[in-house]
Amino acid sequence: MRDLFLIKNLPKLKEEIKTTKRLQFYHLMDQCDRYEVMHVPVEPPKESTTYFCQAIMNFSLLYILTEEDKYLHHALRYIRIVCGYPYWGNAHLVNVDLSASWIMFGLSTAYNWLYDALSSEDKKLILDKLIYQSDLMFKYRNENLNKGWATNYYQNHNWINMTGLACCGYAIEKEWAFADKTCRHAVSGAIPPVVVVGIDGVCSDFGDFDSGQFLLIFNTLL
Repeated sequence: MRDLFLIKNLPKLKEEIKTTKRLQFYHLMDQCDRYEVMHVPVEPPKESTTYFCQAIMNFSLLYILTEEDKYLHHALRYIRIVCGYPYWGNAHLVNVDLSASWIMFGLSTAYNWLYDALSSEDKKLILDKLIYQSDLMFKYRNENLNKGWATNYYQNHNWINMTGLACCGYAIEKEWAFADKTCRHAVSGAIPPVVVVGIDGVCSDFGDFDSGQFLLIFNTLL
């Protein structure tokens, strides 16, 4: 079994959801109930697709906590659809900005958490898509240094995109030789905001949880 992202002790967490983390567990189940009945478009929607990250991660987490097959089924439903999209995002910076990095983060985490439960076909589907999408973002970042989000360290786009890229690299490092280079570039691109803003992501410009959580996650992955 692989080391799990963001989860140091799975057996302990399984016990805690019965006691000290019971309310969080109920909230997780409630969120999954909502995602279970949501319509998932088979074609890339024109609106934001960042919710794919939360849906995939929530179902994956609920599966490894409960080992109930229905949660694996729903995680794979979202995973297979989003892996079938020819592109991630809409209108602005398609494949190389927030929609893509949110999905990359969720899909990479699911690949790590669900690895032992995935079929060889699903492993290949996810791996191929992560390699393709991370390569696009990696190249864009390197071609746009000193302009845009690539080196705009106070901007949440930098934090989120670099975390998505780093998480992807760590998730597939055993299967993809280039993953190590991807991780190192992502680390070099996100270390400055960790230093100047702090690992909690709080600053005068971006103090919201959605932005700050990515610096916390990034710090955990290091």
